[in-house]
Amino acid sequence: MYYIGIDVAKDKHDCYIVDGVGSIVVKPFRIKNSLEGFTALVQRIDNLVSDRSEVEIGLEDTGHYSGNLINYLSNLFTVKTINPNDVYT
Repeated sequence: MYYIGIDVAKDKHDCYIVDGVGSIVVKPFRIKNSLEGFTALVQRIDNLVSDRSEVEIGLEDTGHYSGNLINYLSNLFTVKTINPNDVYT
């Protein structure tokens, strides 16, 4: 299983990919908040796995900054949105 965390922002999103034990599989990287960026993310994931059901994506639901990304990825992967207020350190 692979887990992708995405920190959402207005113009770009910071992403990281870990495996089932939390080891970093792909060093953190940045994508644009655009179709071009979304496509680049999916290509990275597809290069890593042969079965998209092995992937879960978590990101904060920031409304208008994350809406397009959530809609795009939800058609391809399991996507879980996280309220930033529910995350504790």
